[in-house]
Amino acid sequence: MKIFFVFSFLVLGLLVACATSENSLRDKSAGVLGYAPNDVTITSLRSDATTTYYVAKTPKGDYACTAESGVVQGLQLGLTNPPICNKKE
Repeated sequence: MKIFFVFSFLVLGLLVACATSENSLRDKSAGVLGYAPNDVTITSLRSDATTTYYVAKTPKGDYACTAESGVVQGLQLGLTNPPICNKKE
């Protein structure tokens, strides 16, 4: 029974982790950067086990961003830190 509970928790966490979509990244990045979501475009999207890397394009320039995803987001049940974005030179 204990193994079933742990397995169920992990599956639930992975399902939540898969919810990192381009739209959610755009919305979160827009909030961090101070733009409306319609003013932000997500490009160069790639992920590994714990982090999603992407470029947020805005009217005033491009930002290299990272966001928690995958296992980290799953274990936190979707309650993650906001993305971190730095202006590209």
